[in-house]
Amino acid sequence: MASYIAEIVPFLSDPKFEVRLLALQNLTDWTNDQATREVLKGTEVIKSLSRLIEDTYPIPRHALTCLINLSEDRELLAQMLKRSDLFENVVNCASDPKMNKGLADMYLMLLSNLTREKEGCMKLIGANSKAPGLLVLKLVGAFCNNEKEGEELTWATTVLMNVTQTEEGRAVMIDRKIILDILPFLRHKNILIRRGVVGMLRNCCFASGKHPLLLSPEISILTHILLPLRGTDVLSEDDMKGLPVELHNHMLSPTHTREEDKNCVKLLVEIILLLTATRSSREFLRASNVYVVIRELSKFMQSKGYEDEEFSEMVLKIVEVLVNEEAKHQPEEGDVLEKKPEVNDTAPKKPKWEEEIEEI
Repeated sequence: MASYIAEIVPFLSDPKFEVRLLALQNLTDWTNDQATREVLKGTEVIKSLSRLIEDTYPIPRHALTCLINLSEDRELLAQMLKRSDLFENVVNCASDPKMNKGLADMYLMLLSNLTREKEGCMKLIGANSKAPGLLVLKLVGAFCNNEKEGEELTWATTVLMNVTQTEEGRAVMIDRKIILDILPFLRHKNILIRRGVVGMLRNCCFASGKHPLLLSPEISILTHILLPLRGTDVLSEDDMKGLPVELHNHMLSPTHTREEDKNCVKLLVEIILLLTATRSSREFLRASNVYVVIRELSKFMQSKGYEDEEFSEMVLKIVEVLVNEEAKHQPEEGDVLEKKPEVNDTAPKKPKWEEEIEEI
């Protein structure tokens, strides 16, 4: 049967629409079979499928399904990564509703799989081009525009999380201030989008040299990070001294709530810990009275019976760093950057954080 599937591949390039569609329909279900994948490695199936994602509907839907399934195999994924035009075509289709016919998230699911590898991230960033970041900028623009039109490109944040695993990706997101367009989505109703955004921000904060820009009024990442951790607790005047004004009692929206997803809360706390990497950023966090938000969050988590050793250790580290005088605690620059950037390293068809949502 596998050899029969190989005979279908030439028909994917047939000039007749009906023939291409029939060939795809016969191929699609077999792309989940590893024995079939082994046979397809010796064909031009990736080249043919890459062209078909821009074909007339419903051909792109079948072609995308095939590519997503085949990307589970590292050798076939490597063939996809060699096709530089594939990245531009995928982003163009995902960004244009007239082209994607409601398949935007399928295009982005494929792009998420392609950017699981550093080579894929570099291709999307355009690291070797004269103007790196153009495709990322276009992707973020489409993500934001679709939200305005009531559509969600859930997988876009997975792609951004993957891209910011790399130094080049973090530079594009921060230096070009693309991150500004993403920060508001920390409060998005879709938990998968929130998790993707938090993962991306965590990765960006590994660039300790960029902390001054991230904490500056130009980006003001601290306010965006603290708001989801801030409950509706009524703080005293002393507690509010130094806090970003958006976190003051009278500034909180009547509908304001603390982030309920444990995974998001844990990553947001880790971001604060990462922001203590340099002396200047520690001083900024002290002056911003971050300790008060962490204190109230810790009380809240304890009241809900939340027990997580890693979370508790991060909270204690933050408190130790922020409460102690600098003379007593003078770690070397970057000494808290112990972990690695967040990687979307699960099976290609699901993002790392698409698991059962745990609410506090």
